[in-house]
Amino acid sequence: MYRLPWITRSFVLTLICLAGCGGSSVPFNDDSQDAEKFATLIKQVVAESVADARKSKEPADQIRLIADAVKGDNKPVGAYGEIYSRLGAAANELAEACERADGPTPDMSKKLDDLLAIADELPGSVTVDEEPRL
Repeated sequence: MYRLPWITRSFVLTLICLAGCGGSSVPFNDDSQDAEKFATLIKQVVAESVADARKSKEPADQIRLIADAVKGDNKPVGAYGEIYSRLGAAANELAEACERADGPTPDMSKKLDDLLAIADELPGSVTVDEEPRL
């Protein structure tokens, strides 16, 4: 019977042990062109940005996040293009008004409610954490 040197035995045992430790990998799922998931993401962005704008002394910054999230050509629009257009236009209009006023406008609360109403036309449900994000 041939005996392996102790170093070789240790090396072989280590390889055997490591072979079972590879774990399983989760397959990559590319959702970058999924219109439904993008719509839910936009709905979440609107809800969080509106909540932050209500508490901010400079709400234009949070409102611009909404406008920026829906603009661009490489987004999976699907059937929601018209909603994104309305969201972008309303967000831009309110952000510009807040910039001119150097802060919240007198009708900002109603305009933020309008943004939420538009976003509610998108699929999915969202929740806004009460934790401050500012």
